[in-house]
Amino acid sequence: MSVLPAVRSLTRLLEAVGCDGDGEGEGEGEGEGEGERERERIGEGLLAVVLRLIFLWQASGRGLLGGELRALLETRDRAGCVDAWPQLLRIFDTVHARRGGRLFAPDRVAALAGLSVDDASVFAVLDELRVYAHAQVEVLGGVYEAMRTRADRRRTSMHYTPRELAERVVARTLEPLLRTRGPGSVAVCDPAMGSGVFLLAVCRQLGARLDHDEGPLAVALTCIYGVDEDPDAVELGKLSLWLETRAGELPFTCFDHALRCGDSLVGLTVEQLRRLSWEVERGDPVDEVGQLVDRAREGRARLRAQLSALGTELGLAAATRRAAAFAELEGVTAPLRALGDRVVHAFFCSTRTRARAQARARLVEQLEGGASGGPRAGPRPFHWFVEFPQLCDAEGELQIDAFVGNPPFLGKNGVLDKGGRAYLDWLKQVHPGAHGNADYSAHFFRRANALLGHRGGTIGLVATNTIGQGDTRATGLAQLLASGAEIYDATEHLEWPGAAHVTVSIVHLARGPVSEGLERRLAGEAVEVINSRLRARPERADPIRLAANATLAFIGTYVLGRGFVLSAAEREQLVAKDARNGARIRAYIGGEQVNASPTQATTRYAIDFGDLSLDEAAAWPDLLDIVRREVKPGRDKLKDNPDGRRRKSYWWQHGRATPALHRALAPLSRCLVTSLVSKHLVFAFQPARRLFSHKLCVFPLDTWAAFAVLQSRIHGIWAWLLSSTMRNAGINYSPSDCFETFALPTLPDPALDRAGERLDRARARYMVGAALGLTKTYNALRDPACRADAIVELRELHVELDRAVLAAYGWADVEVPEYLGEHPAFEDEVIDRLFALNAARSSSR
Repeated sequence: MSVLPAVRSLTRLLEAVGCDGDGEGEGEGEGEGEGERERERIGEGLLAVVLRLIFLWQASGRGLLGGELRALLETRDRAGCVDAWPQLLRIFDTVHARRGGRLFAPDRVAALAGLSVDDASVFAVLDELRVYAHAQVEVLGGVYEAMRTRADRRRTSMHYTPRELAERVVARTLEPLLRTRGPGSVAVCDPAMGSGVFLLAVCRQLGARLDHDEGPLAVALTCIYGVDEDPDAVELGKLSLWLETRAGELPFTCFDHALRCGDSLVGLTVEQLRRLSWEVERGDPVDEVGQLVDRAREGRARLRAQLSALGTELGLAAATRRAAAFAELEGVTAPLRALGDRVVHAFFCSTRTRARAQARARLVEQLEGGASGGPRAGPRPFHWFVEFPQLCDAEGELQIDAFVGNPPFLGKNGVLDKGGRAYLDWLKQVHPGAHGNADYSAHFFRRANALLGHRGGTIGLVATNTIGQGDTRATGLAQLLASGAEIYDATEHLEWPGAAHVTVSIVHLARGPVSEGLERRLAGEAVEVINSRLRARPERADPIRLAANATLAFIGTYVLGRGFVLSAAEREQLVAKDARNGARIRAYIGGEQVNASPTQATTRYAIDFGDLSLDEAAAWPDLLDIVRREVKPGRDKLKDNPDGRRRKSYWWQHGRATPALHRALAPLSRCLVTSLVSKHLVFAFQPARRLFSHKLCVFPLDTWAAFAVLQSRIHGIWAWLLSSTMRNAGINYSPSDCFETFALPTLPDPALDRAGERLDRARARYMVGAALGLTKTYNALRDPACRADAIVELRELHVELDRAVLAAYGWADVEVPEYLGEHPAFEDEVIDRLFALNAARSSSR
């Protein structure tokens, strides 16, 4: 259902109280700031009002609550002015008094108490939101997600999951478990639950398997668990479950024991807490903490006994006793939580190892001295064994059977924006072998795998489309498979079934007995095995970089300073002024120019002093003055780290020169280049004397045979497999991963020279005649609807080139498919042979 009625209602209320964002501040300085904060509080309060009304209408539509709203609307029909706003606020107070819960807490709307809202606006909002009375439960969370600011959604890279996608993921996750376990005996958790769309799917699917009307409620109370950093989202998840299970007589807090707030990736294990250290191998157990852990273990035993005594009772009395049992244990475990938080805060108080160690040492001293306090920094920790005691065994180890969800997608920079360098350090600390460049979602796979109980279980998560690629794969799926997990279902490059323009992957894993006899499916097709690259092949070790390729691929020059770059007209003026200037001005080209120009030409130039000293560079005063004026001020602002200091000291030189590349190019008249980020993986020759930007990978190879190998699908398949793909953008070519590991055939090869020359010349003729660059040319080549004679010829030449390359490897037995379409069998065969060749070459070093 559309969220537009909720948006209109919120806008109407904002306008009614004069808080629509256009109001004037209350003076200047502190007064103005306080006025803005007050408007924010009012806005937050009105959002809470809209969410409360949607919930109450949904409850009313299910015969649970909401009679008060209907009664309020009826007063409009009987009388004129009824002062509806105070009545509405009193309704909220009444609901909270009877049911509790965060959403209806009085402090959420405290800023609204003195406001006056006209009856017309109140009744209009009630009428607008009444449309949600019979909407699906997920609409409550959907409205909340839609009303979050766009900036916040970009920051967290979260998108509200459509119900149909959540149902699909959950069904496949539960399938292996339900073959051997009853629906009421599994524990399923969403570690980034948002407002609970996946947990609602779990509730429906498990509840439907119980043979009584209260099956969904029984499941929700005993089988469903969730964690999220956003307390409002967690609250809406509780209310959504309350609606879904029709828990009419129970308080809104009945799921407090199962849906919790915190950062599910940041917390301590039992052993870490015993030692008051994030490094278990370095810390000694602390006696005082051990005593607290023992008391907590005894408390968990009492809790299990109390919950067992309650059995399958689901009424209000049982809910009250259940809440009391958890509250009793909460009093026992609170000191452990506080200590765990302080250990985490000690880690996050600095990015320096020594400062962290000192903060931890102070914590131990304070504990031994009976003092409290300590550093407070970082996210809200979540110590799983403390937060979910009902799921722990006697030693405090969790027994969660399945994880589902759609955790946030954040690259390295996004992780740094979220929590700073310390957060990235934490992820690498708790997940050994993790790469700093890995996407955030990989860490949720790691955490889920670590928290599966000793009897194993399943994981079903929506992931970034790079989950099977590069550092994200090495951090996540590769580690899970190495630990004994198996991928039993995967879908790559799934277009998001909503308004968000993103492509995702879905990955299901199993570990332990539940993985036996599973049907494995890749993109819906039955396969025998799925590896961490999400291909139907056994898992292989990462390929080894080959010494023979080490000097055959380079990243171009990082100029670092727009002042170095000149237009053609600026170059002409400088050369006309002093012909000697031409010696220090080079044609300058980047990836965009290579891919866009029909002749791979450039109209840009760059001043290049190479590694000259400042005194030597002074021989070209016109050029040095430009760099001093246009580059030096920016260099002076660089950070005071080793790299920044060097670039500030040598401000007239490029930020990162590539002398090894220049030496490799010296004997050549031309070389090959490819754009590091490109829609299509394409290669082209360039004059060797040009200055190549850091957006290009440069190969000091000048033969058509080399062009044939690199432009072939044999290299392309390898490169796409080992690179990371940009979202909806194409390949992110990494020479260290894609080329240095690529075993080349024996060169030179006359047959390869001929095949490469034919394709290169035919392609050049077409691009010049059609006035198209490489990207648009390959758009046409990849388009089945394009049947122009020249395009058909180029496709045929590509196929011939592939045959020649395979023959050069001695693999003429591999049948080359047509250029268009997907050819997984061909790709898998090529990949297997290249892996074997890499292993043979690397072992013979």
